[in-house]
Parts: sequence; C-alpha cells; structure tokens
Amino acid sequence: MQKQVKFTSKDIAHDPEAIAARLSQICAGHPRYFVRGICQVGETVSFMLLPTGANDPITPLHLVPLEDITDNALESEFSSRWSSGFDTLGAIHLGNNDYMAVFADVRQCQMP
Repeated sequence: MQKQVKFTSKDIAHDPEAIAARLSQICAGHPRYFVRGICQVGETVSFMLLPTGANDPITPLHLVPLEDITDNALESEFSSRWSSGFDTLGAIHLGNNDYMAVFADVRQCQMP
C-alpha cells in the first residue's frame, strides 16, 4: 500500500539532512519503501512511498539547494547529477526564489 510522509517546506529548509535521514529510516523499515514521487501544495510537501521487496536495496536520498534556477542551469545540474549516479526525484519550493532538489543516490544503494 502507498504511504505518504509529509513535511513542511520550512522544516525541509531548516534541516534537509534530518529530513533525508528520516525518509531513509522510514524506507528501511518494515515493510520497506522507496520514494516514488513528491507533491507540494503550498508549504506541505508529501513524499509518496511505494512498498518494495524485503531484499531490495535502500537508495539514499539527498536534498540539495538549487543555487541557479534558470532553465540552462537546471538542465546542467540535473544532467551532471545523473552522470554522477543520481536520479532526480523532484524539486521543492522553499519560498521566495529558494528551491531544493531531491536526488536518489543510486550509486550508494545499500543491500539489507
């Protein structure tokens, strides 16, 4: 069954490492999950989790500030991350012109 985990954009902006760690902890639990999508409405950010097999790897997540949000800069950032082994899962608007990208580090998949 799908699971939703919600945070506020303020919490994400305040401590992105703690949010990534919490999501990883939830995904590593029983049952295991992986982040399938991100939906933001206003200040509420919902991470959509889908169940996965007990022996499937856990993919670490990284929440990274986006310094330049122009089309060319985003294309370059996402391409560079992909070439380095990161899947782009989405972006979160933190307010004003501040954004945070969510990446899955497929190079660091951890087997149970």
